[in-house]
Formats: sequence, C-alpha cells, structure tokens
Amino acid sequence: MTLTQTGNNNIFGLSQDGTKNTLTVTQGGNANEVHASQDGNTSNGTFTITQSQSNGRGNLANASQQGGDGSTTTLTQTGASNWSTTTQSGNSSTLTLTQSGTSNTITPSTQTASNSAVTLSQNNTSEAFPGFEYNMASFSQAGTGDHINLTQVGASSAHVSQSGTNNTITSTQIGEAHNLNSFGQVGDNNALTNTQTGSSNTLWATNFAGAQVGNNNTISNTQVGDNGTVFLDGQIGNGNTITSLQNGNNASASFGQSGNSNAVLWSNQFGSGDTVSITQGTSQVASAGSTVGSNQFGDNANLTVVQTGLNQSVTSSQNGINETANLSQSGSANSFTNNQYGPSNTVGGLTAGSAAIQNGTGNTVTNNQYALNDSLYLSQTGSGNTLVNNQAVANATLTAVQTGNNNYISSTQNGFMLASATITQSGDKNLVFGTQTGGNNTAVVGQYGNGNSATYYQNGAGNTVRITQGVAH
Repeated sequence: MTLTQTGNNNIFGLSQDGTKNTLTVTQGGNANEVHASQDGNTSNGTFTITQSQSNGRGNLANASQQGGDGSTTTLTQTGASNWSTTTQSGNSSTLTLTQSGTSNTITPSTQTASNSAVTLSQNNTSEAFPGFEYNMASFSQAGTGDHINLTQVGASSAHVSQSGTNNTITSTQIGEAHNLNSFGQVGDNNALTNTQTGSSNTLWATNFAGAQVGNNNTISNTQVGDNGTVFLDGQIGNGNTITSLQNGNNASASFGQSGNSNAVLWSNQFGSGDTVSITQGTSQVASAGSTVGSNQFGDNANLTVVQTGLNQSVTSSQNGINETANLSQSGSANSFTNNQYGPSNTVGGLTAGSAAIQNGTGNTVTNNQYALNDSLYLSQTGSGNTLVNNQAVANATLTAVQTGNNNYISSTQNGFMLASATITQSGDKNLVFGTQTGGNNTAVVGQYGNGNSATYYQNGAGNTVRITQGVAH
C-alpha cells in the first residue's frame, strides 16, 4: 500500500496481517501523524515512512512490527520537533531511523529480536540556539547478535542499552555538548565503541548494575576536544577490557572494573589538566589478574589507581610538568611501574601529602623519573616486597617505608646534586642498596629488626649518609 498526504493535521493509521506486506507513507506538512502496525503473522514486512515540515510544528510517527522475522522499517523525518517511536519483535529485522532538524526525538524504542540491526541518525546542524535545541534518541535491544549504529551531528544526547550476547553499539557524535548515556550491556562478548568530536562531550555508561555486566566485554572510547568526560562504572565480570583516548584539555575519565583478568589496556590523554581515576576490585569483592595502562601527555595531569586483589599491575607514563600518580594496592603479587619524563612530578597516595601504598606480600614498585624536582613517596606493608627507584636528574626526593620481613630497596639517584633519600625498614632480613652521584646529596637509612643490611655509595663532594640499625621499635 502507498499513501501520499499533503497538508497539515493529517492522521493515518493502518494494521496489516499476513506475509510480505508493504506500506509506504509520505506526508508533507505540519502536525501530521502516522500509526502503523504489522502483527506477529507478518513476516518480511516493510514500512517506509517519510514526513517533512518546515515551521516547527512537528510530525509524529509510530511504527510497530510485532514478531514477524525479516521485518524492515525505514523512517525519515525532516524539520523541527518531530517524534518517532518504533518496535520490532522478529529476528533478522532492520530499523533505519533518520531525523534532520532541531529538537527532534526518538522516544524509547525497542527491538526484541536476534541478529537484528538499528541505524539511528540525527542531524542538528541547523539549530538557532546551539546547546539548547537538543536532539535525543533512546533505544534498547534484547537478543543475540544485535547491533546499534548511532550517528548524531550537533547538540544531542542518546540513551542506548542491550541485553544478550555478542551485541555491539557503535556511536559517533560530532559537535559540542554531546551526551551518550549507555544504560548498559548485560551479557557476554558485547562491545561499545564511542567516538565524540567537539568540546564538552560526555560518555556516561552505568546502570544499577554496571556499564557492562558479563564476561569478555569491551569498551573503546575516543574523544577529541576540550572538557571531555568519561564515566564508566563499572564493568562487572571477567576478561573485560577498556581502551580510551582523550585529546583535549581538562578531560576527565573514571573507570571501574570488578572481577578477574580485567584490563584498562590503555587510557591515553593528550592535553593539560587531564585526570584519570581507575578502580579494580573492592574490599568486598577482590579482583585477580587485572591490569592498567595509562599514558598522559600534557602538564598538570593526575592519575589515581586503586586495586584490591592479587596479581594486578599498573604501568603509568606521564610526560609533562607538575604531574601526579597516586596509587593504592591491597593484596599480593601486585606491581606498579611508573615513568615520569617532566619536572616537578610526584608519586604519592590518595590524599594530599600521603604516600603511595602497597599492602600485602610479594609486591613490586619500579619508579623511573627523568627530570628535575621529581619525588617518590611510598609505603609498603608486608613481606617480600621490592622497590627499585631510578631518579636521573637533580633535586630528586625518595621517601620509602617498608614494614615486614625480607623486603628490598634499590635506589639510584644520578642527578649530580641535591638528591635526598629517606628509607625506613621495620622487620627482619631487609636489604637496602643505594647510590647517589654528585654533590650535596643526603641519604638517611633506618633499619629496625634483625639480620638487616644496608649499603650506600656516594660519589661527589658535600654528601651525607647516616645509617641506623637497631632492634624493632
């Protein structure tokens, strides 16, 4: 069936029952409505609906395909303040929803089917008041092997979710002040890919249970522009991964993962004033085998990582001025590798002035700092822990405290002057090896317990070393 209507305030409704039914509706005018449905007996049905208007009195389209496999809906709306609602319940079905204009809305729509696809496209480039006339899209899928492909140009927001396995969401938002609010993917082997260009964009992926609940899920985020925000809290399950790229100033990212063998494969930030906060495991539910990779390229950046569990690792690289890496690891066989390449960088704890923390046994810190005025503040509690410290430029500071037995510290400060090392070990059979090169360096070592050993080498003038060994106190 084919219908064309020209004018305002027209209403068309049709219900079809049968196989391979086709409906084509074209409406030109304002405040028109289409209500179309195909029941569960209709397989391979097709809807093609086109509405256009120009004065902001939006049109409405409601299309429902209720259970027939192989269904297709193509809905196109042009103009402002249009609304559409669609549902599909058959497998191997396809939805294509396109809106061009300002203040358009795809109201909560659903696809309850497997091996089905939705393409959502909204173009808001003609908005008279940028940032105020938003387009909005809301869609959910329940099934296996489904795909949502979302493209929004101009100020807009989207809410998308999927329940099932092997599903994917691909979102591209171009312009300023976008929001992608993913209410979550529930199931295994799901993927979310987000790309946003322009300033003040947000990826917010969370629900009452988490951004992704299940195993072997992936999130890939790319934001280009200043003031980007990522909040992914959290991935719940095992073998889940996150990759995130933010290119702009004052960007922020927060990642939360709960389960085993999860990974923030890399979080890369290019800009000044950027921050990253990562949590893996909690005191209630510890994680095992999870990893973090973080790279920050810009000044005044901040990294905070909290890991609770076993065999977890953090590798961090910071390449600007006045940057800070904050660490808390609780558990055993955890590791932290820090590389800082700019001046006045610091490794510390979760609160201002506190030390980075490792609590547990068999933990390792490797610190490499390559510029002036860099500092490491570290506290390790437990046995069999290791610190390897390398500071290559002048005025470096090391403050390290180890509490427990069979701990080890190796510190090399080759900055030629004004290095400071303060090391305290409480426990038995602990070892310290230290080297300072240049003049006016200071080393203070305190070991309290039995069977401890400390060796320090200083090469240059005006250096001072003091080693105290005594009973535990």
